[in-house]
Amino acid sequence: MAKEPNKPANLPTEAYWYEAKSRWEMGKKKGDRPSGEWICWRKDGSLWILQTYNDSGVFEGFYKRYHPDGTLAQEGSYADGKFDGWIKYYRATKNNPSNEPFPKDIYNYNIVRAELLHAKGKKLASRYYLSNGDQVDIYARAMPKKVAPSAWWNDKDYEWEIGQFNADGQPIGDWIWWRYAGTLVCEASYDNVGQLQGSLKRYHDDGTLSSEGPMVNNKAHGDHYYYRSENYSQETPMNKFPTGVWKHYVRFENGHVLEDKYFTKEGTRCSSKGFQLVNAVVEDLFNGLPDQFLQNNYATFLERMSEGKMQPSSDAALAKRAELFRRFWGIALPDKLGLLFDLWERANLPKSFSGFEAALPKFGLLETWANEGKNLMETAATEAQKWYPYDFLTDWLTGTICLDSLRQNADKSKYYHSSYHYGLYAKNAGDKTGLIYVHQHNSYSTWGTYFNQVMARDVSSFLFALSTLSSFEEYDLLPRDKFLNLYDSKIKNAIAPPYGFINNMQVGNRRLYESDFNLRESNNPSIQFFDRARWIVEMLRAESTTSQVFHDNYSSQRYAPDKQAHHSLLQTLPNSLPEAFYHLWSAFWVKGFDGQVLSYISVCKTSESEIIRDIALLVEKLLNGQNQLGYIRDIQGKKDEFNNFK
Repeated sequence: MAKEPNKPANLPTEAYWYEAKSRWEMGKKKGDRPSGEWICWRKDGSLWILQTYNDSGVFEGFYKRYHPDGTLAQEGSYADGKFDGWIKYYRATKNNPSNEPFPKDIYNYNIVRAELLHAKGKKLASRYYLSNGDQVDIYARAMPKKVAPSAWWNDKDYEWEIGQFNADGQPIGDWIWWRYAGTLVCEASYDNVGQLQGSLKRYHDDGTLSSEGPMVNNKAHGDHYYYRSENYSQETPMNKFPTGVWKHYVRFENGHVLEDKYFTKEGTRCSSKGFQLVNAVVEDLFNGLPDQFLQNNYATFLERMSEGKMQPSSDAALAKRAELFRRFWGIALPDKLGLLFDLWERANLPKSFSGFEAALPKFGLLETWANEGKNLMETAATEAQKWYPYDFLTDWLTGTICLDSLRQNADKSKYYHSSYHYGLYAKNAGDKTGLIYVHQHNSYSTWGTYFNQVMARDVSSFLFALSTLSSFEEYDLLPRDKFLNLYDSKIKNAIAPPYGFINNMQVGNRRLYESDFNLRESNNPSIQFFDRARWIVEMLRAESTTSQVFHDNYSSQRYAPDKQAHHSLLQTLPNSLPEAFYHLWSAFWVKGFDGQVLSYISVCKTSESEIIRDIALLVEKLLNGQNQLGYIRDIQGKKDEFNNFK
């Protein structure tokens, strides 16, 4: 048994040494349990603890703890053995170290006093103070002047707040919250058992209203309104909608949504995606097969969506487009494309699901260049050197027509998006044409892009899927059950969308994913065209490095035409733009094909396609001494450098 230390002279006679806790203490007991007021001292006789017990030997009532230098360390009260009310902590000074506890989550040593509110042992609120008495948050930032002086800091919610609690620690009465900078966050009211009742309002950082509506028994009930802010806001309810939606109205009953409406900034009703509401019935248009939608129902769909504002078809416009297509591509305009472009022009280039913006081919621009005496290939390459994406070059090397606007042309901050292409050419016998391909633009060159997925086997199925998804998700024209039935029975088998197209769309309690779709198409000539020829486009960029072009792409698919199929190739080149593009440029850039490139040029100059003829003419000029192409000042030097790699 350890020897009892010498008793300090300042201690009362009744004080005794308690070895288990290494302290002197004095108080009364009821039986073998402490009762009433007790005093404890450290071994050296310095006052340590004042505390009280109930008759059961449990902490009850006030208590105080002291630092070794005699200054207060803690004070507060217990109820049935648990902290109750405001518990105050005082940090020891640097010159007088102490082992007395101070809240461990307070890392800033400028905070010298902390007051923590408890109810039955549960922490409810916190106040922090500097040495000058100013109240601060847990990071020692001053309480903003806009915040009520009696408010406290909520560590969990990172906010200032003020209100009342009942005996169980539940909020009651009127409450107010502020952000750390002092801007108003929320105003609410609770009943006596801590349930939200009556008006609930939240505010944006700029002080404007974010949401408002009545609460009944902790659940939304009645008319609720949610508002967007013109400025930055930490409020998130409107973030799930496009910026065109400015106000969202929801009618609740006992927490369940009965009705919701959407409004633009001007107060006009719109869909949940910010589209102007259309008074149209479209359910019946999706009853047929997806691959028959363009021919049978797409015109009616556009007519109804435009509310009768579609322009009449123009025979002159149809003939002009067909004429220009044959002039530049050297083949007849496919019937489905001709019909589609006519409908889009009459409907004023409609927008559709997932940001799809219909676009007509830029035949007018090609015609202008041609009429000005410009070589189409040289002009397109020069324009491509200015900015990605390469409008014409991607179409020409893949043998496709892009169906939507290349958004980077309009918004140069746009870094990622997908465009969709209609495949015009076969590579081998038995290849499919008319496939819809996905071109994912991930950077400002072909290196960060992907042309590796078939979206749909035909343009009709593509339009069916876009129109159905848009009708439901953007225009609110299809009931949920009807849409899900179409999704499961038709859409999932009609398309294979790229990542981000569906974007985890929520439909009731169900979430939709790109992995839902079943279409897998391995017959994809335009993907093969892209993979073998993308290096050519990079060589035509002024800022490209030949080592990167050679090693990252060309070296895996080197140019090696079949000598035995040379005669057959010469017959193909004048009639196939992607083949002509690939072989003319490959035989130019890669040394060792001088004889072939001359024969390629000869047959391609006879092509019905003006684009093919101009590629041949440009390659011929470069072979004959022209050494500049757009912003590339030394074509021959770039060619020599490329061929030095093994």
